[in-house]
Amino acid sequence: MSQLFAQPTEPCTTPASQASHLVLYATANTIAGNFTPSANADSYLIVSSNAPALTALPAENIHYVAGDAIGNAQVLFNTSNTSFVIPNLAPATTYYLYIFAANKNCSGGEKYFTTAPLTGNSTTNLSGTYNIYFGNLHSHSDYSDGNKDNPGYTPADDYLYAMTAQCMDYLGIAEHNHYSSNNNPGTLVSNYHLGSQQANTFNLSHPNFLALYGMEWGVISGGGHVVVYGDGMDQLFGWETNAGGVPGNNYDVYVAKNDYTGANGLFKTINDRIDKNTFATLAHPNFTDFGNIAGSYNAVADNAIVGTAVASGPAFSTNTTYSNPPSSMYYLPYYQKLLAMGYHVGPTIDHDNHYTTFGKTSYTRTAIIAPALTKTEIVKAMRDMHFYATEDCDSKVDFSINTQIMGSQIMERYAPVINVKLSDATTPTSNAIINVMFGVPGSTLNATNIYSSIGNTLTYTDTQLPDGATGYYYLDISNGSSRIITAPIWYSRNDALVLPVNLTAFDVQKINSNVKITWSTAQETNSSQFEVQHSVDARNWTTIATVHAAGNSNVPLFYNSMDYAPVMGINYYRLKQTDISANAQYSNVKTIIFNPGYEVLITPNPAHANLNIYLAKTNNPATQILLYKVNGQLVNHWVTHELHLQINVSTLPRGMYFIKLINGEDVKIEKLLIQ
Repeated sequence: MSQLFAQPTEPCTTPASQASHLVLYATANTIAGNFTPSANADSYLIVSSNAPALTALPAENIHYVAGDAIGNAQVLFNTSNTSFVIPNLAPATTYYLYIFAANKNCSGGEKYFTTAPLTGNSTTNLSGTYNIYFGNLHSHSDYSDGNKDNPGYTPADDYLYAMTAQCMDYLGIAEHNHYSSNNNPGTLVSNYHLGSQQANTFNLSHPNFLALYGMEWGVISGGGHVVVYGDGMDQLFGWETNAGGVPGNNYDVYVAKNDYTGANGLFKTINDRIDKNTFATLAHPNFTDFGNIAGSYNAVADNAIVGTAVASGPAFSTNTTYSNPPSSMYYLPYYQKLLAMGYHVGPTIDHDNHYTTFGKTSYTRTAIIAPALTKTEIVKAMRDMHFYATEDCDSKVDFSINTQIMGSQIMERYAPVINVKLSDATTPTSNAIINVMFGVPGSTLNATNIYSSIGNTLTYTDTQLPDGATGYYYLDISNGSSRIITAPIWYSRNDALVLPVNLTAFDVQKINSNVKITWSTAQETNSSQFEVQHSVDARNWTTIATVHAAGNSNVPLFYNSMDYAPVMGINYYRLKQTDISANAQYSNVKTIIFNPGYEVLITPNPAHANLNIYLAKTNNPATQILLYKVNGQLVNHWVTHELHLQINVSTLPRGMYFIKLINGEDVKIEKLLIQ
């Protein structure tokens, strides 16, 4: 610590009030927060401790800097900003924060208001919610015009080949959606269905690699190519009949040729299947392609499209030594144009393989940020724009604003705090150049660079974004000879956003085989209710109890609820706090672990088609499996002597169910959501 040397003419006075309404958001390694400023302070001293009480207070006339110790606390920030991000924290750890109002832009030394500082605590998550998976969504098999060097290869053959490439976690085969003539591109709807089946079968026996199968819709001369995928969306969109001498329709769903934006066009057809997270990315785009959507904003197209290629190909490369990359970010101007027009899209890098080179023509990849390498999670991550384009196949980018990751659209109080971390297992990152790009959606003006940093980390608060304004931020990173472009984060600043609850505590506790959930508030403004939400994977949440809130209160209030049906393994809990205007905010996530004992894996969960149950090997050969509705009604039951059972749940009504598994004396109950 050091004495403050600047001496403005006005003498410093102690602020008369503290800041208020602290809101905290946590991930596994960061905590972000914002608060309402004090009416008579020009700065704030933010300190952190691992204890719920301080052993010392700030001393007057001392200028504290980050890292200074104050009793059992450490200084994090001495700042005028009312929003912050704390990086590099330990997982599953509770941090207690104390914020002291201060005045320092004056003479005579800094003055701190030390009575009843603004306090809050937050617990970082048990582990990281997301992983990063590298691959390519645009390639072709011999079912259309791919595998030119290996006629007769199937999608299954191509997935096996792609598994041998460096940093390839997934491969998407997007067959052309039409036939035209043999191998040009030569797609038949019957083969398309075979390809989809092969991808699904491949995934059952290859848990560490993901096979995806979709279509590349359209013709270049008629408006461009669009790559389409969905989760359980296995229909072929097309327009041909009697193709290749095969009578009947060469499609499952009719979409007129060259119709992208019409009432029954491609983008409307994709939006009609949003329940399966169906999405579009734009392949090797030209500025007038896709019904000239770059010329003016089109909401239907915006809802369907999640990405556009910033680099592609070479489509007909035969190189398998990673030495034939596409022209670097050749299509980046189109991506920038769509963002400027108001579209919500992220960047992809396509390989567009037509030869058996999957993953090996270059190190370029589309990196997808998802909780798990499953079709459901990867397709959802693409739908949510959680991805980036990279010319280095193992460069990992952690980019967030107030803990919300790339692709997010958020509204919060005060200036956005941007946090970036770049890592790479094979390439040094200490001299990387991180450029923060900022634009205004719908302005028609391309984003500009508002901040740059050399190194592998960056924290930046954009105090220039006005209250009431919306902007988007994306990263343009250069590291050595490689470049990375991320999806944006769209941030709307609303300093008047009223938060319904000042939550001071939230905890969970084992009570025999049940879980008690407790929380308390220091202040409530127009609060309506609390929803206690439970999850088995920290991603899919179900409300298990609803508790009425006080409405308006300035005194401490205490609440509790019980979960009488926790699952074996990890149980995740959070609160959803809603006010009378339906504005909502969420608490941090808490976890309780019950000893799993008898191990099973039920996937996917949520499920909508086939449900896979994998059983641990035991001394008892037979396992009973019972499916119940939440009201206890038995829906069905099975007995199996195998370690893997697949059940078709597509005919069951959507909703929450329970699966009970009995193997000898071992009993396991799991929640199942059917969508």
